[in-house]
Amino acid sequence: MRGMMPSNNSNDPKRLKEIADLLGQNLSQAEVGRRLGLSRARVGQIVTAHRLSTHTERGKPLLSKRQYCILAFIRDFEVDNPYPPTVRQVAEGCDLKSTGTAASNLSHLAEMGYVRRVPGIARGLLLTDLGRSQTVERGSERVRM
Repeated sequence: MRGMMPSNNSNDPKRLKEIADLLGQNLSQAEVGRRLGLSRARVGQIVTAHRLSTHTERGKPLLSKRQYCILAFIRDFEVDNPYPPTVRQVAEGCDLKSTGTAASNLSHLAEMGYVRRVPGIARGLLLTDLGRSQTVERGSERVRM
């Protein structure tokens, strides 16, 4: 029938809640799409259009294992040294394959408010209070990839 929306409409409030709930379980957009019969690109469009929060816990973004490792490494490095680590040291300390991967994760952590990056300074990584509290809450053990 013309003008009728299909029952699997991705703009349906129930469907939006389903997507948000799955994203809140720390699932990738691709996995959410597989579970709901949508493409990853469509899930991405829905997330952007409806400003769905991806990965939140009590108002704070959840960290991936890699991001937590980076925060823990910076914290441990600062305990042992009077200066912060370089991006290369973060990559090596967290067993990341490249400095690009480390830099990308550091940018995401900066956007979420866990670290502050001082532009133009090689050792310009600073843990914020949120970043420091996140590493303390989860314990002092170092996470390895």
